[in-house]
Amino acid sequence: MRRWTFAALIGFALVGGVAPRAFAFTESFVDVDNDGTWSAGDLPLSQFLGPNSFGFNALVAQPGWQPRSHPVGLVIQGPLVLTNWYLDFQVTGDIRFRGKLESKAADAVIAFRSLGGNVYVEPGAVVVGSGQMELTAITGNLRVGKKALLTNKGSHADLDLDAGNELYIETGAVLSTSGNDYPSVSLWGNEKLTLEPGVKFSGGSHATISMTSMTDIFLDKVSITSGYIRIEAYSDAAHPAAKRIRVTDSTLSQTYKNGDFRMIATPNRNTLVYAPEAIVIENTTLKLKTGTGPLFIPNPIIR
Repeated sequence: MRRWTFAALIGFALVGGVAPRAFAFTESFVDVDNDGTWSAGDLPLSQFLGPNSFGFNALVAQPGWQPRSHPVGLVIQGPLVLTNWYLDFQVTGDIRFRGKLESKAADAVIAFRSLGGNVYVEPGAVVVGSGQMELTAITGNLRVGKKALLTNKGSHADLDLDAGNELYIETGAVLSTSGNDYPSVSLWGNEKLTLEPGVKFSGGSHATISMTSMTDIFLDKVSITSGYIRIEAYSDAAHPAAKRIRVTDSTLSQTYKNGDFRMIATPNRNTLVYAPEAIVIENTTLKLKTGTGPLFIPNPIIR
């Protein structure tokens, strides 16, 4: 019979303790200390992703989890494949996407919401939805890194990126959607919507690509191809100034005859006066198929 020495048993225990942690570091995890890296006290997300799971909520007690008083984040890495038809992830800290996330359930509804932190899609990361996919920073920033790919498909393929503060998309990022029932890519940057040069959007003839902000929108070297294109900068009580839209060195292809093209920069909320040169389109290719013609408010300056 094999006899284990005390030293051997200690060595086995250490190896047994280290191996799961090293393995878990390659998995997605609940970032309990919100530092963006796997460390003592963090929890593998897999323990909250059973077949009957509806996701993870840092504010709600569930088996294996009690809410914390400090910000708690989430790190998605892997690859991670989701097979549940509905998942809602809500944390109080930051959400980070690394590697590849893919939803495979038909017409799945997946939401990632940071209630008090930021959302980062790191450079080169891939997010693939199969229905409705939502990434939201309720009060913070949402940043999509260089050459990241966000795409969606399915009968109801909606890809929504919402930031209570700034939505920032870096060079080389690609956002796309495809589906049978008027899919969409929607961007909302409440305090600021920033796109670096070289961002690409694509959708089918029934798809909508929309960008909305309560501040000015400036697009440079951006490519948009979709049946519906909507770029809208609005004024409200918190953001009363007249808005401006600038599009330079870009290509906007509106591809559906029954679709529409809208570019709206609203006037000052208090005086109802538009900004000088409110909409400027410069050195940009406009390909418009809409049968009713484009909707510009106010009339643009095209150079």
